[in-house]
Amino acid sequence: MKGVMIRMADEKNFENRVKAYLRESGCWFLKYWGGAAYTKSGIPDLLVCCRGRFMGVEIKAPGGKPTDLQIYNLRRIDTAGGLAILLYPKDYDLFKRLVEDPGNKKLYEVLKSKWKHFENIIKEKETKGMEKERITGTESGNTVVKPEESAVTQAGTVDYNYPDIIRTALLKTGREGMVDLIGFMGDVGFFDAPASGGNHSHEKGGLAAHTANVMMCAEKIGVALLGGAGYNEVQNSVVIAAALHDLGKCGDYGKQMYVPNMIKDGKPTKADPVQKFKQSEAKPWKRNPDLLPLDHATRSIKLATLYIDLTEEEEYAIRYHDGLYDTANYGVKGHETRLYMILHWADMWASKVIEGDSGDNSEE
Repeated sequence: MKGVMIRMADEKNFENRVKAYLRESGCWFLKYWGGAAYTKSGIPDLLVCCRGRFMGVEIKAPGGKPTDLQIYNLRRIDTAGGLAILLYPKDYDLFKRLVEDPGNKKLYEVLKSKWKHFENIIKEKETKGMEKERITGTESGNTVVKPEESAVTQAGTVDYNYPDIIRTALLKTGREGMVDLIGFMGDVGFFDAPASGGNHSHEKGGLAAHTANVMMCAEKIGVALLGGAGYNEVQNSVVIAAALHDLGKCGDYGKQMYVPNMIKDGKPTKADPVQKFKQSEAKPWKRNPDLLPLDHATRSIKLATLYIDLTEEEEYAIRYHDGLYDTANYGVKGHETRLYMILHWADMWASKVIEGDSGDNSEE
């Protein structure tokens, strides 16, 4: 009966059972709350020290699947010599045996196989994706990056998965902390947010689509003007600046930048005196009045640097990517850099030509 109850327990109830057992066993543990504004995503639910061994325990209800970030962190714990465990209720007794004897390699290998299974699935997916989504050409100084081999170039194709384009491109830069930043982007709704209130790409997921379009345009501009060898020198910075230039449009401090723009729907009548509202079709979104009016470019830098280091030129390009359309950007006049100009014109071409923005290039 007890085993049946464990199998039927949801993730939270199972987690409480595990914590109670760890207390009884004299283990130290910390419940980690991932995905908040200032915590990292993908960290195991429980960080445990017991009998001289460190354990990272990711707890799942029956049928629950770990995220790629969770698998990534479990692998890093294992590589560092810790015990990385993806724990389901059916493996609870095995886990208790390991807690009693953390040096038992056979027990650990059995539990380790639970997350290794998902890691193998990820590797198969990445192998297939690399054949389709290669970003760079060869590193030969005489070879031009081939557009048909580029993941970001494929942003212009119909029904392409924009979040995958962005994630793949950012990961391939190899910038330290990028996995955590990508997890944060998912947590704060970057891949579902609109890119504007009602100008360009204002549909759900429009921010990801616009970002992928800017990445595509930036690559084409860079290759055309700098040549293959020249572009390869700045490619990682171009990808990072293009992918993160509008990160601030996610908002901050738990507040989305864009909220539904509700307008009056008809007039109240004697029969129905309550005023009705509907979301505007012309301008579906408006800037969140509860969010302080910090420009989104500055907020983009702030959010990105919580997880990764940006070069001075990357910060500069992101900060001024709207160019002289923003009156606060006159400081860029006479100080235009290659990266800034590539990003600015890529953003302009993506929003004005590809996405058909007829607005004034404001955040609205």
